[in-house]
Amino acid sequence: MKRAILFTHRWIGILSAIIGMTNFPSLEAQTRCDLDLVPRQWDGYLDWKEKIHPYHLETRDVLTVPVVVHIVYRRPDQNISDAQIHSQIDALNRAFTNPGDFLPGLPREFASLVAIPGIRFCLASQTPAGAISSGITRTSTNLENIGLLFGDNNRRRIHYTDLGGQDAWDPNRYFNIWVGELGGLLGRASMPGTLIHAEEDGIIISPEVFGTTGSVVYPFHQGKTAVHETGHYLGLAHLWGMEQGDCTEDDGLADTPQQAGPYSGCPAYPQTSCGSNDLFMNYMDLTDDPCLIMFTRDQVDVMRNTLEQYRSGLINQAAGCNQPPRWKSADQELHVIYRPEHHQLEIQFRHAGEAAFQVRIWDVTGRLVLHQMEYGSSVLPLSVPNWVLGIYFVEIITPGNQLTKKVLIY
Repeated sequence: MKRAILFTHRWIGILSAIIGMTNFPSLEAQTRCDLDLVPRQWDGYLDWKEKIHPYHLETRDVLTVPVVVHIVYRRPDQNISDAQIHSQIDALNRAFTNPGDFLPGLPREFASLVAIPGIRFCLASQTPAGAISSGITRTSTNLENIGLLFGDNNRRRIHYTDLGGQDAWDPNRYFNIWVGELGGLLGRASMPGTLIHAEEDGIIISPEVFGTTGSVVYPFHQGKTAVHETGHYLGLAHLWGMEQGDCTEDDGLADTPQQAGPYSGCPAYPQTSCGSNDLFMNYMDLTDDPCLIMFTRDQVDVMRNTLEQYRSGLINQAAGCNQPPRWKSADQELHVIYRPEHHQLEIQFRHAGEAAFQVRIWDVTGRLVLHQMEYGSSVLPLSVPNWVLGIYFVEIITPGNQLTKKVLIY
């Protein structure tokens, strides 16, 4: 029996989304898989899976992963905004740390399976060389569908600057996400144990389905394609395994019901195959974004084990991550004053010369609510008219220092 996968896809085409189709034959999806590569790479994945320890994790400390997003664009509309990129990071964090508002639509029979991964993603604050960064790179290319093209030595072009794309940042320290043209594909991912070229480790997402605002296309408008592909990156297979239709394989996890193949659109519950109701609302199926809402306990264990063992470099270094800072004293160098009569924060920052510095403000949930560059200002007023009342952390980052103050907006 052929067993399959190097790169896995969320296969529903962008064109079909634009013209309003929501259900597609599974055969169409199947033809978009790299079937010529699958036997060797699936064996590599199985070998990797044997190496991670399949223990059940009782401790659920949040694991933080630094992300770099490489925008590789051919047309101006593909050079998506920072806001759209940030909306995708928010969507990842919602799925991996706070999915509660999705779950009321979950059938009761599956309620006991739900688990929260406790994995947080944030844009990198430093380049591999230590320079201040937004965690975003932008590269113009003249290559159509660069995410599908190969150069010498079977190298996928989008991953290499010399082939018209963008080089990865160290895959051992950063989760690399490339956003670029993929033809009819929505996304693809590298699974542990399957890579030929280590420089290609990460995921690729089409710009039309990256994020929740801007140019995203319904019904792939909630950032769930990147959630699905991140599941692959962290070691998860599709629910039906590598073969469709014969109920002889699955994803190897005990708590995901066996099913014959993928679903698309938003099916009505229940849907049945292989003698049981199918978990088509799981992130590792291929339904529309509004219908993908949960991971299971076993899936969470695989993803966290992958991070703590196979991808431990991502979580064992903090210098490259835009994470909410721990509250620490800024001594006399940073003062933050809230002026409620003006709905304004006044940031007073003592620094040297005209050097640029970054201002970041986080709420208590870890959500980045403001991020901007400033140049030489010693007093910086910020309007906050619509912010939720509560505690915020104001962070100032310079090339040689990082200061934080806590402030209450009331």
